[in-house]
Amino acid sequence: MKTTIIKSFRIVTFTLLSGIIISCGSDSTEAPIDNDIDKDGIVNTIDTCPNTPTNDSPDQQGCGLSQLDSDNDGSSNAIDICPNTPNNDSPNNQGCGLSQLDSDNDGSSNAIDMCTDTPNNDSPNADGCGLSQLDTDNDGLNDKDDQCADTPAGTVVDSVGCKFIDTDQDTVSDALDLCQNTQDGKTVDSNGCASYQRDTDSDSVNDETDQCPATPITEMADATGCGPSQKDTDKDGVLDVVDLCLYTPVNDPVDFQGCGPFIESDGVVVVEMESFNLQNTQWQVIEDTSAMNNKAIEWLGEDSFTEANKGVIEVSVNITKTGTYYFDWANKIGTGTSATEHNDTWVKVESATFYNRVEHAEQGTLIACPHGLSSAENNCVVSPATVTETAKGVEHVDIVHKTHGGNNKQGYFKAYRRGTPLDTYKWDTRTYDFNPRAIYADFDAPGIYKIFVAGRSKHHVIDRLKLTHTDLAQSTAQQAPESERVGEQAP
Repeated sequence: MKTTIIKSFRIVTFTLLSGIIISCGSDSTEAPIDNDIDKDGIVNTIDTCPNTPTNDSPDQQGCGLSQLDSDNDGSSNAIDICPNTPNNDSPNNQGCGLSQLDSDNDGSSNAIDMCTDTPNNDSPNADGCGLSQLDTDNDGLNDKDDQCADTPAGTVVDSVGCKFIDTDQDTVSDALDLCQNTQDGKTVDSNGCASYQRDTDSDSVNDETDQCPATPITEMADATGCGPSQKDTDKDGVLDVVDLCLYTPVNDPVDFQGCGPFIESDGVVVVEMESFNLQNTQWQVIEDTSAMNNKAIEWLGEDSFTEANKGVIEVSVNITKTGTYYFDWANKIGTGTSATEHNDTWVKVESATFYNRVEHAEQGTLIACPHGLSSAENNCVVSPATVTETAKGVEHVDIVHKTHGGNNKQGYFKAYRRGTPLDTYKWDTRTYDFNPRAIYADFDAPGIYKIFVAGRSKHHVIDRLKLTHTDLAQSTAQQAPESERVGEQAP
């Protein structure tokens, strides 16, 4: 019989003479023998590289890539990207020798490349040098740019490497000269061409004659080299394509349409208010079939009752007939149902005397002046008011004189419309609410004068403006066309 006793993890077996086997356990901790120290799968007895790092792809002798250098170039196989480097080939830190490298990708290895920085597509030779790196004839110009690559030694060359010859003596060699017969003394460009030999914009007019050097190719130029979009016949700074007045006298001021002042004729000046550049003014041109020419302007800015400087429109007029003129405009109310709202705009006339006037039954002609103009700017003199304690209307006549005309700011009068219907253009313009007065301007001498129009009541609409000499009936010219402007007609 056999009896086995197990203790701890070691079994000792004894066989007795009687044939009985006794096994005894033991708690001994004696370590087993390790046959693969670096755990690379190769037993120690045949492992020639006992310390192979983990995951280093060992070979049958237990050596990993980091422990091998197959081509003996000093770079382990783990990092060597050129595994067959010849001896003495000056390998770099990646294990590649000069014969294995071509730094500039010109087809010549670094071992034989005489020009290691050859540009792409530079046609390198067997030494690895491109045309831009060679100067075969030693004339100072590389072969790539040299148009004469075999110039004899000592020859003076031009900028393209050819013998310098300048037949027309314009300092540009014949090899580069596109204009071989330039006249003596003419300044030329790099192509050897003077302005009379060039036509930069290809309009068939040479640059020396061409007054418009950038004519669009789609336009036919005239004898001066200018196309329709480039002409400024009267030299006023406004091109003919937008110039409404092609005959403006030289150095005369013009507006954005190339026109001078509106010309008074026989004591009348009529101005269409949509004739001006209204950008950034808050005035807007509106289409209106009831207006002359079917257009008018409307103030869309906020009410400006305390300042007369919003959206100022400057109207120039040329006065030839001196004397007193009545100011008036065709205007209407653009919104609402009240005859006293949205019905006024500021106006100022630059003249010898600018004033309002009323004929009073007891006091005769009463004149009042706007605030804000000095005597040098306005000769207006207020006529005295003598009645102070009668009817309300007379009291207000007195007040209006004490305040220099009421309803005025900065040299402007408030010019308002009276009556109904509201949506119809009326020639009816007055200033001062409680004692309506007409507005006048005296012109003591012929000349150019200005009228200033500024926004006051939102939605006030103005069609046209006129000045009428007091020798004429006030209704004169209400249906007349707009006055001619300086420069509209040929002299």
